[in-house]
Amino acid sequence: MSKCTGDTRFPPLTPSKNNLSAAQEVQYDFLINTTRKIYGTTIITEAADSSLQGPFNQLLYTPTIVQSWTAQQLSAAGLLTPKENEAAVLAGFTLKQVESKLAGHCETDISARETAIYNLAVKLAQMKGPLDVASYDAAFAILGREGVAATIQQSAAFSYSAMMLNAGDVCVHVGAVG
Repeated sequence: MSKCTGDTRFPPLTPSKNNLSAAQEVQYDFLINTTRKIYGTTIITEAADSSLQGPFNQLLYTPTIVQSWTAQQLSAAGLLTPKENEAAVLAGFTLKQVESKLAGHCETDISARETAIYNLAVKLAQMKGPLDVASYDAAFAILGREGVAATIQQSAAFSYSAMMLNAGDVCVHVGAVG
């Protein structure tokens, strides 16, 4: 596995650089307004030069996708509680909790739902081909069909973003999440 170099393959598009098409400018404004409203200062979504960070700058290269991608990401995030979303995207746990989960142990300070979501998300991230019956049944027993579907949607949405970041060689910087 290669490391992120930070040499993004999609140079920043900003009004100050005057390098946005008319369609990109509309979507830039949409993304700036949307990310500020949703994330505030919790997640850094723009740099000092007003360029968008994370997957957002890369999205400007496909302006027809921006609003549907954003709607899909927000809809998926709304299916679970914030803590469950963290479990679905394999984040939000302490290092000790992650190490324990990787060793096959369940920490007592993680709810049964979060554990089921995390376990399903790990399986989804690792699988090649159909999800095995035992993993589905274990998740279904705790989450029900709707919870399993919500976990799949959130995991897939996060994978979509991660794939964009990886393909674009976009690093997630320290302090990116407040």
